[in-house]
Amino acid sequence: MKSIQINIRISLLILPVILIASCRNSNSESDFQFNENELLSEQNISDEYLSKTFVKGYNQNQIIWQSDTEDLNGDDQNEKIRVVVTDENYFKKRGEKGLFYGKVIINGISKDLYFNWSKHSHSSETFQIVDIDKNDSLKEFLVSQSEPEDEDPSKLHSIFRYFGKNLITQTQIRSEGYNGGNITFIEDKFEVRHKNNPETIGTYNLSKFFIKQTNLFVGREAEMVAACPFVYLKSGDDFVFKGEIIRNLIGKAAESEQTLELGTPDSEKIIIRIKEEKEEISYLNQIAIKSNGKLINPRIIESNRDIIFDDNKYYLLHKGEYIDLEFAVSKNSKMTLVGKGFYMPISKD
Repeated sequence: MKSIQINIRISLLILPVILIASCRNSNSESDFQFNENELLSEQNISDEYLSKTFVKGYNQNQIIWQSDTEDLNGDDQNEKIRVVVTDENYFKKRGEKGLFYGKVIINGISKDLYFNWSKHSHSSETFQIVDIDKNDSLKEFLVSQSEPEDEDPSKLHSIFRYFGKNLITQTQIRSEGYNGGNITFIEDKFEVRHKNNPETIGTYNLSKFFIKQTNLFVGREAEMVAACPFVYLKSGDDFVFKGEIIRNLIGKAAESEQTLELGTPDSEKIIIRIKEEKEEISYLNQIAIKSNGKLINPRIIESNRDIIFDDNKYYLLHKGEYIDLEFAVSKNSKMTLVGKGFYMPISKD
């Protein structure tokens, strides 16, 4: 299933270049001059995370976001910006995933844009006017949305630039994995966190028509990675990230046991921190350590009694909450964390 979702995402990002003739004229548009051959040449310069296209046209149905107060092309005239979804199913079933057909329309010029989740899903879109380079007279329109993944969807950013003369360009910047896509604006550029493991951060600036990548930082890959919530092992005064547990187990019906390798301890007492860092509530039924073929329960205290036994008594972790568990283990023996439970995403409605 994961490979199918990835293929869907990639197919969306490999967008064709479309140029549709238009007879629209307006005295309010800027006198921005462009060479169409330059634009086509620049459009073909891309990289792993960028997809660029430009179109002209018009259509409108259901408006989900609009603005009449922003000047995008520096001609002292506010643009009429509309985001519409023409697929009525987008407004219906809660939590529905799919490819809902929509458009971004600026002054009557439209660009097709698929929306990955329904209006009432816990994964939703954000729309904002940004000013990437404050030294020019232009502003940009940014649409950010969660990608169509069942587990930990990352962000897909679509940046629209309006130049007048019926010209809109669109650059899409994709990311991978949970928290991928976090965007930070810095003076005349911005950074996008594409991956957490390995840490991958792209730096982007405006080009003449689109967005260009000027740097890509890739760090070292973490030794161990799994899923939610996060698992840390205390080492000295610090807690070291080891991975995650109960991944993909959404809802009570999906409750199951999962394991995470922790390596070998350097003492006979270890402390494990389990922390919920996502928009979820984790329901922990049992947490234990398996070592030398034996299952070791954490030291029993009242606050964690509900996760000692597999008895359908759940210890709940909300976003930002954690629990520290102490285990008595054999020094230098291989340790495996055993967890049973499930989680529920938190709706943002």
